[in-house]
Amino acid sequence: MSWQSGPQALNSQLRSCCSRARAVLTTSTLQRAVVLQAGGLCVAGSFVFASSSLRGPGSPRRPLNGLQKIRARYFKSATQSLVSANVVLYGLQCLSKDQLTLALMKTGAGILGRGEVWRLATCCFMHGSVAHLLINMQSLYNVGSVIESFSGRERFLCVYTAGGILSSLTSLFLTPNPSVGASGAIMGLAGAQLVFNMRHKGHFAKEIDPLLDKSTESMLISLGLTLAFGLFTKHIDNWGHLGGFIGGAAAAWLLGPQFNSHGHQLHDEPPWPILASQRLTKR
Repeated sequence: MSWQSGPQALNSQLRSCCSRARAVLTTSTLQRAVVLQAGGLCVAGSFVFASSSLRGPGSPRRPLNGLQKIRARYFKSATQSLVSANVVLYGLQCLSKDQLTLALMKTGAGILGRGEVWRLATCCFMHGSVAHLLINMQSLYNVGSVIESFSGRERFLCVYTAGGILSSLTSLFLTPNPSVGASGAIMGLAGAQLVFNMRHKGHFAKEIDPLLDKSTESMLISLGLTLAFGLFTKHIDNWGHLGGFIGGAAAAWLLGPQFNSHGHQLHDEPPWPILASQRLTKR
């Protein structure tokens, strides 16, 4: 995409990009819904696994201070916080009459030359329509809750950020089209789920393995459908989705979790044990 010189010309082209992105996201809503319906299968078995098989040993709870009480009441998880942030920012997009969208969306490769590096991250919080927002937030809540349950808050945020940034970079260099939306970061969570499934097959109770297999199969089908739709629909950012998936998978592979059995306990031993979990009781 070429950019004319001058702030007025640049603003005009940014508005054009914003309009294109809104139209693109509206026309592809049905296709995205089909893909996410398929991807939703991947979390059903994993949620049971994560919530019932990786519980830490009981310990007395410490009293919460004021800030912790606010966070516990209104921001129970990083997933909920991200969903809330996306919803609030979409409201601001509407109130600003797309001025916020123009300032934060991912446009062409020229953003690096102009020093607008923030767009690589902020575009993941912009959405083109209410339908686009609702579909992405449903997917983020479903998949994110699972990933956060066995990865922890900090590691979940690292995976989400890695997926979002690599999604934006891949899209930036491989397609000139403008883009907004959290789908690249969400694909990063899908990549993390796949890494977890493949890494832990055979590590837990025998009844867990079929759930992991089903989750992996559904995840691969979802990825295949997403890429297939992108091949036949120019308005879907295939490169962004693929980049996000790879970014999240790479972050999960490096940071974990990677649980290994030691007697009746599981120890988290990822390649980079920076955010490793405490040992967990195996049930």
